[in-house]
Amino acid sequence: MGNRLEAWLNVPAIMKTREGNLEGTLKYGIREPIKPSTTPLVECEVGSKEEIGEEQADYWFVNDDQSIKVRLVTYRIGDNILDGLARDTKTFRYMIRRI
Repeated sequence: MGNRLEAWLNVPAIMKTREGNLEGTLKYGIREPIKPSTTPLVECEVGSKEEIGEEQADYWFVNDDQSIKVRLVTYRIGDNILDGLARDTKTFRYMIRRI
C-alpha cells in the first residue's frame, strides 16, 4: 500500500507493544487539551499546521471509541509494518500491522 504514512490513515490495524496490543486506526489531527478522554481527535488535512492552544496536528493511533490516543513520535515504514517510538503517558516502542 505504498511507503508513505498517509497510506496507513484510517486503515484497521493493530498496535503491538510490550504493554499489550490495541486495535484501532492511524489518524492525523489534534488531541484537544483538557477534554475527557472520549473526546474524538480533531482530524486535520495531512501536513496542516493547525493548532488548538499549544497542541499541533500530528499522527496518532486511536482505538475505535478514541478513548486511547497514542502520538507517533517516530516511525519507520517496512513491508506491511510500521514501527518506532510512540508517546502516551510515557514513551515506548511499537509495531503496527494492518488487520
